[in-house]
Amino acid sequence: MKTIKVITENKPGAVAEISEILANNKVNIETLDADTFVNSGVIMLTVDDWDKGIDALNRAGLQAICDSALVIQINDEPGALAKIMKRFSVAKINIKSIRLLKRENGKSIVAIALDEPGRACGLLHDVLISV
Repeated sequence: MKTIKVITENKPGAVAEISEILANNKVNIETLDADTFVNSGVIMLTVDDWDKGIDALNRAGLQAICDSALVIQINDEPGALAKIMKRFSVAKINIKSIRLLKRENGKSIVAIALDEPGRACGLLHDVLISV
């Protein structure tokens, strides 16, 4: 799973600008998360056409970067995510971002972008859905 991150100024209309750029280029947003840090904002998206989306954002002059995320399925219960995070801690693998995508029927689907995705795959053999 590929995630697009847009680093932007923390200002009104940032999400509107990004969504309009993607709409004008016929790119559908599948997921969107936004956070602010002092004067900056980080908007994380998944889209239906990654290549077209990242190209449109970069052509518009935005600072758009990508991350590949591993997608896992875990039990939706207290401590399940903590057990997975402990695997990365013990292996000294840094987490770049994590997103809870879905909770349903006692299961949670989580996307995790990591510094060392290849090595992390080996730690997730029992819960990995997609690379």
